[in-house]
Amino acid sequence: MSYTFANVTKDEVFPDVIDAFDPTARLRAVFPTHQQEVDFGDEIPVPYAQEEPEVFVNLLVADPSAEYTLVVTDPDAPSRTDKTYSEFAHCLITDLKLDANKVGDWQKLDLSKGRAILPYFGPAPPANTGLHRYVFLLFKKTEPELVVNGPANDTVEGRCNWGYGRPGAGVRDWLKDTLLEPVAINFFNAQVKN
Repeated sequence: MSYTFANVTKDEVFPDVIDAFDPTARLRAVFPTHQQEVDFGDEIPVPYAQEEPEVFVNLLVADPSAEYTLVVTDPDAPSRTDKTYSEFAHCLITDLKLDANKVGDWQKLDLSKGRAILPYFGPAPPANTGLHRYVFLLFKKTEPELVVNGPANDTVEGRCNWGYGRPGAGVRDWLKDTLLEPVAINFFNAQVKN
């Protein structure tokens, strides 16, 4: 995996989902059954991305007390030009911890030990709507006692527009209600053709 922001900018993840930021960690995700790795815009077949991925983090800066939140979002629901359901919240898991004293090397982020506000929901792009970007973001809590919340309910309707009920609403709106700092990003593309 080559860690570069070139595709994040080229594919307009910056600024469509979130403003550009300087990473303090690297993020890898792998769909284990088919060994499909999320790698900055590579296309993954929709059936291969249905299971919850394994997530790995490489800290560039150690932070002994840090807790993290993982987000996966689709800014292209139902398509890149029609934002009726976007962003669609595919995952929101908070209260995640890594080995506090380890810098470098990949550490598995055990999603089962976090608080799953929205468990992972695999891609379901409508046929012939083009490539959808599935964006993985890792955030660090800036206040230790911070309680992270998300969309009101874990239904398809509740995940649309991140629960804000406004086309195009998503991570950027949600961040206004939190005290989280973005630390890592990655994404893949997927589509369904007839």
